[in-house]
Amino acid sequence: PQLRTVSLAHGTLTASGARELVRRARAFVHLERLDLSGNLLDAASVDAIRRALPNAVTTGQRERWDDEDADPSYYVEVAE
Repeated sequence: PQLRTVSLAHGTLTASGARELVRRARAFVHLERLDLSGNLLDAASVDAIRRALPNAVTTGQRERWDDEDADPSYYVEVAE
């Protein structure tokens, strides 16, 4: 409860992770901001998060892409 903001931005959050966030929304309602921008959330997941967590930022979701050698859910948007 001491945290005011949490950033999970530019990561690999998908629909299954979004379901868990919604399911456990009470743990995040005290936050001023929960940054989920730049992940791999589909429109339905974004809608569910916005309903459950009005403090969440969900802009700039990346599209999943197909590649024979890579699963996009394992690649972060920004890395060192």
